[in-house]
Amino acid sequence: NGVSVEGATHKQVVDLIRAGERELVLSVLSVPPQEADCLEAGDESAAQLSYDYSDKQAVPISIPTFKHVEQHAERFVVYNVYMSGRQLCSKRYREFAILNQNLKREFASYTFPKIPGKWPFSLSEQQLDARRRGLEEYLERVCSVRVIGESDIMQEFLSESDEALVMKVGMDSIMASYFALFEYLSLLRSCEGYNEVMFPHCACDSRRKGHVITAISMHHFKLHACSEDGTLENQVIAFEWAEMQRWDNDEEGMAFCFEYARGEKKPRWVKIFTPYVENEASDKDNQNCSNNEYLPALETQKGWRHLGGEIATS
Repeated sequence: NGVSVEGATHKQVVDLIRAGERELVLSVLSVPPQEADCLEAGDESAAQLSYDYSDKQAVPISIPTFKHVEQHAERFVVYNVYMSGRQLCSKRYREFAILNQNLKREFASYTFPKIPGKWPFSLSEQQLDARRRGLEEYLERVCSVRVIGESDIMQEFLSESDEALVMKVGMDSIMASYFALFEYLSLLRSCEGYNEVMFPHCACDSRRKGHVITAISMHHFKLHACSEDGTLENQVIAFEWAEMQRWDNDEEGMAFCFEYARGEKKPRWVKIFTPYVENEASDKDNQNCSNNEYLPALETQKGWRHLGGEIATS
């Protein structure tokens, strides 16, 4: 009834309601989501989240060792967490403290065991080992409660982070940053048309109408069907390098010719009328596409046979 009850006790609110007799005016103030996230949940919200802490499970989790790490001019200790004899992750003490805070926030009605306390000074090896045993006991007790051990918070904690993996293998942090480049290149190699050299559209004796666009890569020699103005069509013919038999240049007629054989069929010649005769011949030799390191043994041994007697290895 016009009186702010922020921070008031339950008794004070009840007294105000009684004082209003038959009239009660309740004003509810809305707040933005950012501010609402900072507010403590009321009793009703807490009551809605009911967990079964009686369901227990045996979890073979342990922290058998710890080690000193120096990274980015900082020295600290990490504790190696194992599950069934297999290392899951390596975590610092402060990460255990954050885990404890997050679990208490999510499972507010559960009485958590205490984790080893903070210490402002350097710890001896004996003190570090005592902290290791305390953290191990904490994980054993918490993970034994199924709803907590299988929660997203705990599973995320037990997963290995990229930074921890770098420390585990002893890799330099600068070198580790280049692994993203390897992933990027791996993705590129899976893209259609990667590492292909394409030539402008031109006439081909295998097509009565329209032109072709030649595309050469380490895997195929492709002819893309297109119109006379270069508009691509749906038809694509890909020749494996093992199918290619011989080749020749017709510099006067401005044509590149090659012979291919498939299965038990007779070999067939194809002539491409292009001003880029020398370019296609050199790319056919894979100078721009690949080298022997990437080609199967059969193709490397077989190669292409030039009509003039020259052997041009693929």
